[in-house]
Amino acid sequence: MHKLNLLNLKMDDILISIVIVNYNTKDLLYNCVKSIIDSIKAINYEIIIVDNKSSDNSALCCEKYKSKSNINIVYLDDNLGFSKANNIGVERSKGIILHFLNPDTEVSSSLDDDYKTIITNYQNNEDFVYVNPLQNPEEDPAYGKNWIPTVDNYLNYRFNRAKTKYYYIGATVIISRKNFVLIGKWNESFFMYIEDAELFYKIDKYRIPIIEMPSIIGHLGGGASKNVFSQLQREILIQKSFAIFYKENRSLIEYFFMQILILLTFWNKPKRLLFQVKAVFYSFRFNKLS
Repeated sequence: MHKLNLLNLKMDDILISIVIVNYNTKDLLYNCVKSIIDSIKAINYEIIIVDNKSSDNSALCCEKYKSKSNINIVYLDDNLGFSKANNIGVERSKGIILHFLNPDTEVSSSLDDDYKTIITNYQNNEDFVYVNPLQNPEEDPAYGKNWIPTVDNYLNYRFNRAKTKYYYIGATVIISRKNFVLIGKWNESFFMYIEDAELFYKIDKYRIPIIEMPSIIGHLGGGASKNVFSQLQREILIQKSFAIFYKENRSLIEYFFMQILILLTFWNKPKRLLFQVKAVFYSFRFNKLS
């Protein structure tokens, strides 16, 4: 057990704010919140649920927990997307540490130890970003690690792995409020997809170390989007967000060069190549880049 150094903190202070953005994930959200309440015992925390105008009354299923735990449910009048909803959740939160968690996840009691380590590090002026391995029921645990989508980093990934920079999928990201503000929060230009790549792009830009924590978090993946969008629709949304990433952080010339490199990787897979070309075409057609 870690002994917490609570210097300058009161025992009743909220230490961890768990921010969950919800959109039509009724049973998943309920199971996620229940797993938190059942598992986290040693740290004073709060749960901020931001509901993106769900049509299934999914956030209502957690109302009964409000009397038993520190839960705040924010009902939005419109579906504002993942990034903006997360930022609204942070505005309503109190914790010194922010844990962005998807509603299609479930935590275990081992996360308590991770939280204690994170708070102790923070009290010792060791301020990092933390990620946890995710486990799909049919797969082994993995950290959801991908190379940051820039041309130079793509070349590193292909030819010099030691210099490759990575991002982690946004299903679980733990960051101090101080660092979250420093990097500019979640970029609200993104409605959904690629916002996690940009978040870690900025984390790398500010040279904030990333630590992979041991507690495994269950993850079904695609919680709401897989029931709303077809595979092609999802890929079009990804490509639109990809263009935003380049427009705001790199250059449009590099964006087109990156697209060529990606298409070349599917040259020997005609069906996948055609699918990618179609997604890029439709994303370009309905998304101005200038």
